Amino acid sequence: MDFSPGSAADGRVLLDGSAIAMPSAQWQSFSTLLSHLKMTALRKRRVLASVMVDDRPLKLGSADEWSGDWQEIKATSISFGVLSRRLIASAVANLHVMRTSIDKAVLQIMINEPGSLERSWLRWHPDLRNTLAVFNLLRQLWHEEKFDH
Repeated sequence: MDFSPGSAADGRVLLDGSAIAMPSAQWQSFSTLLSHLKMTALRKRRVLASVMVDDRPLKLGSADEWSGDWQEIKATSISFGVLSRRLIASAVANLHVMRTSIDKAVLQIMINEPGSLERSWLRWHPDLRNTLAVFNLLRQLWHEEKFDH
């Protein structure tokens, strides 16, 4: 199937292995179809995790740019609990990498000039900012009092 205004909906769309009904307005573009998939997953208290177009993986970040013919779209979703565990695992891995980097920097600063601290901070800043953003998001998802424990 190709996305063009007024095209007939003859493709098949699956979410977590089940065919889903698609309103005719959702067939106008891949962006609207993807939005419908995301909303359907959210109604089930889940988050869209992956999309395959004719058994080819599609990067969700670049999905809006996708165009072309297709026959079947398979999407999978995950629960917010699984998403939270994945985010925590990623943040913990980032913290471990940063700790190793900080340990090395402390030794360099003690041995070398203090100017190396500024260079180290510039390298750490993006990773630290992303890790703190993940923890802040989790805190909001889990209500602050539960997260703080």
